[in-house]
Amino acid sequence: MKTKKTNFKKVLLGIFLITLIALPSLLKAQNSPMDKLFNKYNGEKGFTVVNISKEMFQLFSQMNTDTTKESEDFSKVVNNLNGMKILSCSNDTDSHFYNEIIKNIPLSEYKEIMTVKDEESNVKFLAKTKGKNYCELIMIARDNNETTLLFFTGDINLKDISKLSKCVNLSGMNVAPLNF
Repeated sequence: MKTKKTNFKKVLLGIFLITLIALPSLLKAQNSPMDKLFNKYNGEKGFTVVNISKEMFQLFSQMNTDTTKESEDFSKVVNNLNGMKILSCSNDTDSHFYNEIIKNIPLSEYKEIMTVKDEESNVKFLAKTKGKNYCELIMIARDNNETTLLFFTGDINLKDISKLSKCVNLSGMNVAPLNF
């Protein structure tokens, strides 16, 4: 009887220790800098927040009954995405929101993979790698008085994202000229 109690205590202690070790990671994932930004501005006047879940991407893929190459590319890309969030500020005249985005993104975790600048706009693409592909892709776009943040998560290949942009006609996301 004593060994059963001792074994039970060891199991409980093991579960407790595993929970203690895993808890900070779980809490950090729920309060990432990106989540904080999206939560902060959700429902605020002048801001638009869009959240597309993995399930919605899967639904898009299932609804797609076309058999063209473009349609197959679309299905492949959306099946590898875990989500996409869009946060847009329509009146960022003093660049406050743009500067807040830059300040809150842990830039050391991301690699700047592309920038596009001209007299009216500034677009940055940042990516976090996992293996050969990216696990997160961020696009920050500033155009006149509007700032938009796009945040993709999943198993992301830039060639596939370029194909997706062509399918949905999303300007700024077409990276095909880079010949990936």
